Amino acid sequence: MGVIMNLFLSAVTGPKVYRVPVQSYSEESVEYESNPLESLLTALIDTAHSFYGLLKWTVILWGPWFLRNVQSHDHLMSYAKLACLGCVLYLTVLCTRGIGRLWNPTYVKFISLYRSAVLQPSETNLRQLTLYSFSSPWPALFDVRQLPSTVLHRSHINPPQRSTGIYVLLWPVT
Repeated sequence: MGVIMNLFLSAVTGPKVYRVPVQSYSEESVEYESNPLESLLTALIDTAHSFYGLLKWTVILWGPWFLRNVQSHDHLMSYAKLACLGCVLYLTVLCTRGIGRLWNPTYVKFISLYRSAVLQPSETNLRQLTLYSFSSPWPALFDVRQLPSTVLHRSHINPPQRSTGIYVLLWPVT
């Protein structure tokens, strides 16, 4: 029962997968295909994050109106109920997305590999994990300098050329 609960929590809080390998040890990858339930709920979660960011950065606009209306006990309770309802809906959507992810065998395979790489890091686990593209911090023993040459993209950034006839204060502009 504990293993199933850990797998469910990993699916709920797990990273978003972008690309998966074609075969187990193949460096060729394809785009991750999520099921419709996972896609819909991920869109809802992204919308909630955008709405929260909008509320956070525009508090100076709606804050005075909120403080004026919150002086009444009835208004305070209605805002508290609205906040609780929003939190419950968000957690419900997160858990349902976790269930949708568990219905996808590709994600279950990825999350099993990711959990094993985090709990018991080994060369084979980390090598297999480099074949996936996902949004999450890598396990502690991962070293990007040891990637295969087909995955590693080296780029050279040329330093900006500055003219000696330009004032020092204008250098960032050039």
